Amino acid sequence: MKLGTIVPEIATARPVRARIEQAELGEDVALIASKAGDRMAYNPRVIDALDARLALNVGCAYTEGELVDGLRELGRNATHETGRRLYALILGEIDRTGDAPGTMRQVLDVVQQVLAEQLADEAGK
Repeated sequence: MKLGTIVPEIATARPVRARIEQAELGEDVALIASKAGDRMAYNPRVIDALDARLALNVGCAYTEGELVDGLRELGRNATHETGRRLYALILGEIDRTGDAPGTMRQVLDVVQQVLAEQLADEAGK
């Protein structure tokens, strides 16, 4: 796996506002990023959305907004592989759709549906 363009460290007090997206890159290229760290494209066939963000975070301080930054940190701090994979999946869907709030609404709808089904099952026992 190659990282393509390596992002240099940026000495800045404020995080750079980054745009991260999925892209068809060479089959062995994981990601490419601008030198400023404000744009990155990653190949989802080679690297997942969470690992791409963590790789970018090594080179510079950046933000994608409170919602996505929070998901990135939850994924980084996940203590189980299943949790890490869940956050990677959600981040990948956000990248695919370009709609963080809409994606999170869909995730919440699914969680509410699962919880309602579990409560109904428990009430029927």
